[in-house]
Amino acid sequence: KMINRCNNVLEHLNNVKNSDNKIQFEGEAKFFLSYSYFTLVRLFGPVPLTETVIKNYSDLYNYGRNSTDDIYTLIKSDLTNAISNLPESYSSTTDKGRATKIAAYTMQAEMYMTLKDFSNAKKSLENVINYANQNPSILGLEDDVLKIYDSQNPIGKEIILAAQFNNGATIVDNPLMRRCLPAVTPSNQPSYIYSDGTKSTI
Repeated sequence: KMINRCNNVLEHLNNVKNSDNKIQFEGEAKFFLSYSYFTLVRLFGPVPLTETVIKNYSDLYNYGRNSTDDIYTLIKSDLTNAISNLPESYSSTTDKGRATKIAAYTMQAEMYMTLKDFSNAKKSLENVINYANQNPSILGLEDDVLKIYDSQNPIGKEIILAAQFNNGATIVDNPLMRRCLPAVTPSNQPSYIYSDGTKSTI
């Protein structure tokens, strides 16, 4: 679904009238296409590659698998686009959590390390490190380790990219969140009440 949604965004980019938004949306779509294919190629090797919107999912049965070289070529191209089009960070709290140039550099480094291209991985990581050194209030180590797990600090400065969840049923029903978060209910965060009256522990 993520791949098709990203392709849908790219297909309708010309409907976006604001040029800055258009550039940002293209970068975000390319970033998540890269993320999707990078995940798939590491799990399955050769996978179907689609660069157009699929209207009927049954058509997927007609797709063959593309080589890992083809997949990594697309990932490299899309990450280069994302790096060019995305901002290094967002100042608005409503935009925090969106894909950024720094997140794209980080994924690019991981991709190069996966391919054992450590020279290029180093270059990508140096961009992240240099940004962190120049912007320690935005990216860097927290002065208190507890801030990493603080529900009131969901996108702290140690976070490069994190999936965003709404407080309530969405976060409680996510099994990954149930396994990873401490089973506590912060006093200033209301619990979600299940239909049987049980309160959530997140």
